[in-house]
Amino acid sequence: MKSMTGFGRSEARSASGSLFQVEIVSVNRKQLEIKPFLPKEAVGLEPLVRKFISSRITRGCVTVKIAIVFSENLLQETIQINDSIIDGYIRRIVKFQERYELPMNIDVAGVMSLPGAVTAQANPALIDDDISTFDNALAAAFDKFDEMRAAEGRQLKKDIARRLAHLEKHLSKIEPLSTGVPERHRELFLKRLADSGLEVKGDDERIVKEIAVFCDKFDITEEITRLKSHFLQFKKFLQKSESSGRSLDFLIQEMMREINTLGNKTPLIEVTFIIVDFKTELEKIREQVQNIE
Repeated sequence: MKSMTGFGRSEARSASGSLFQVEIVSVNRKQLEIKPFLPKEAVGLEPLVRKFISSRITRGCVTVKIAIVFSENLLQETIQINDSIIDGYIRRIVKFQERYELPMNIDVAGVMSLPGAVTAQANPALIDDDISTFDNALAAAFDKFDEMRAAEGRQLKKDIARRLAHLEKHLSKIEPLSTGVPERHRELFLKRLADSGLEVKGDDERIVKEIAVFCDKFDITEEITRLKSHFLQFKKFLQKSESSGRSLDFLIQEMMREINTLGNKTPLIEVTFIIVDFKTELEKIREQVQNIE
């Protein structure tokens, strides 16, 4: 079990001296959403990033930020000094100085800043060694990111298991209190008929049918059985290493439906108080499950 939230960062330097920095961050999301942010020199790596992340994560909004710091040697190779243009500037400056008998004062920095004197090419294209280095940086960042998700997942698992145990205790209190509720209502029903002055025969088919329908409204055996089954399934999913967030969320919905039905069937005030606590604890579990992949 892993959380959908995590963070991981790594960097690696290629043989050419370029530094690759990778940062992975994720937050909760029902479906998988991948948001890569790459510099223009590395836009071709986006399919690789998406394939890598989608093969390891099933849910969550994952942001992958990539930065490349090219080595000084590579950057120098992208700078081109246009000698012919600079020569033309200097000849014009000298001619201008001779014509007007001005002191010679040629500023190199000033000449280099003139239009066309220096041009910068695009950053170097990524070579195979760079891509391999990036792969390593991405994998290392993901390992740290996944380690954080696993650590948080273990804490979520402990908390959910503890709360699930509380739900089981609540149900164990409800079960004995509900025992005999249909029978008590059957006796109450017969007593009310007798008090009304009507002759009641135990073998009267109409009476027997009404009593059966009346008592069935207060029978919560089926709901208790289903809740116990949901508890068992929930525990099994908690033990699984693969993604189980969707399954756990579904089981919580089923538990809520069963406890609501149980509450509607049970008129006992003692059971009502327990059901309120049950729903409160179940809602806290639901909030935790929203963080699970």
